[in-house]
Amino acid sequence: MSYLRFDKMTIDNIDCYVHANISIVQDLSDSQWYIRIRENGVWNYPSWEHPSFKTVQAATKWLSTKDLDTITSSSVSMNRDIQDVTKILGFNEVADGEYVHCDNDPKMTLSIIGSSFLLGYSGTYQSIYSYTALIRVVEGLIKAHGRQLGGEIPVAPVMAAINTRNLTQNIVRVKSSNVWGYTINVKDRKSKFGDVIVQFKGEHGGPGDIYIYYDVPVLTYRRWHSATSKGHYF
Repeated sequence: MSYLRFDKMTIDNIDCYVHANISIVQDLSDSQWYIRIRENGVWNYPSWEHPSFKTVQAATKWLSTKDLDTITSSSVSMNRDIQDVTKILGFNEVADGEYVHCDNDPKMTLSIIGSSFLLGYSGTYQSIYSYTALIRVVEGLIKAHGRQLGGEIPVAPVMAAINTRNLTQNIVRVKSSNVWGYTINVKDRKSKFGDVIVQFKGEHGGPGDIYIYYDVPVLTYRRWHSATSKGHYF
């Protein structure tokens, strides 16, 4: 999970850290940091349950798991990546950041803690720090019990075993202010991970530098493909 950037500002003579319509402020009475949401020009404390934080960094990690495009002072939900991953892996949300797997064999629980996952199964707990690792571990446990991973993944173009000399020939053009195009190269059609090739726009808006991001979940690539703003999602 990526962390959000908050800029230090002074609002109403209060030092705080701001990202879009969200601010993190410190209550001097208990030295804890709290979240506020700006609505109609007013900074409101949310009515939904949320923790206080010892540091700004802890607050930004917690917020990085939320869908900030739809957050209000009365509602908050997990970001779309977490929603998609948990759904495809077969987890049902039972409380904020708490999930239980739909199967009892193996019985699995999942907690979102800051920027990491805590997976529980067979009386043990494992901390996991990326979507990629979470998918691999859960899929391995499910396969060990003789079943296959369920869930439907949205359709998007996926290139299998393309030659690196032909990268630009397979790049799909997109409408974006900073991304020229992209594609993903997977080992075979059944692979759930691949190398994403991104070509950014150059100085004058034409094709620019090409970057390769290794071991990216196909799920993440397909979510990017369907995103309204490619640059914002990236």
